[in-house]
Amino acid sequence: MSKTTRRSNRREFLRGLGRGVAVAAVAGVTALLLLRNGKAAAPPECPGGGRCKGCRRAATCSLPPARDAQRRAATEDDDA
Repeated sequence: MSKTTRRSNRREFLRGLGRGVAVAAVAGVTALLLLRNGKAAAPPECPGGGRCKGCRRAATCSLPPARDAQRRAATEDDDA
């Protein structure tokens, strides 16, 4: 084999290797972004430990237990 053929083969090999690495990197980043965006966000933590009665944030809290407590309080106010 001549030196020119060897260089050409080496260049072709390195080009192919570079393309393969680039494709793998793009695929990896795409998979990472898809997996990260597909996860559900963790629900926010309750600063009052889940005890809505007496919590200063209960009136404006958007957590499900606080909403239930707000509905109960509204129902109790309507009954009174």
